[in-house]
Amino acid sequence: YVDLRRLDGLVAEFHADVMRCVHDQNGNHVIQKVIEVVSRVARASSPEDMLNVSSRIQFILDTFRGHVKELATHPYGCRVIQRVLEHCSNTQKSPVLEELRHCCRELIQDQYGNYVIQHVMQHGWETDKAILVDEIKRHLLLYSSHKFASNVVEKTLQYSSKRDRDEMIGALIHRDEAGVLPLESMVRDPYANYVVQRVIELADDQQRAVIIRFARENATAMRRYTYGKHIIGKMEKMVGERL
Repeated sequence: YVDLRRLDGLVAEFHADVMRCVHDQNGNHVIQKVIEVVSRVARASSPEDMLNVSSRIQFILDTFRGHVKELATHPYGCRVIQRVLEHCSNTQKSPVLEELRHCCRELIQDQYGNYVIQHVMQHGWETDKAILVDEIKRHLLLYSSHKFASNVVEKTLQYSSKRDRDEMIGALIHRDEAGVLPLESMVRDPYANYVVQRVIELADDQQRAVIIRFARENATAMRRYTYGKHIIGKMEKMVGERL
């Protein structure tokens, strides 16, 4: 139970200091909790009171207008934006998602922004997910081999539709028109190998059979690389025999 009068009094204390708190290593946790608690209380309220309760933190969302990209690339700000995507109402999330659409490509490759984009894939609207999936498809191998973007590729594979996932997995495990097989370089890459491991988990039986066949044919070479060994080990656990 949360006393709304006490909650109002507490939240009011932050009206003039939102950004200062968000950029502070301790204050950001308080802003995260305010967003989480008020949103939770709003969801538990009657339909008539829900809008009134959620409006208690509207000043926070208003402060973020025009600054979403800056916050998404900040070590503390990115956490607050993630809480907005997780807990706030659709109306409150809408302007945040709108700003994120315009800097999606930059954030995918950013040290902190990639976490925000992962949250878009998990908590965003279908329109935003479609934009993200299309961007990942266009640069699948590039992003898979990127230190930060590879995390987004994994999340996209996990939360995309079966059709989109099949298309992405197919692009990675089959040769393209130029005869290039992305899987060959990915199993040796310090970041892309984690994408391969995620693909193994999410693949259907037919797709997994293609990867197993590749691993059997290239097991000796793959064992020479640290990352290749990880993939071989995962496959051996899965099939219950040495490749």
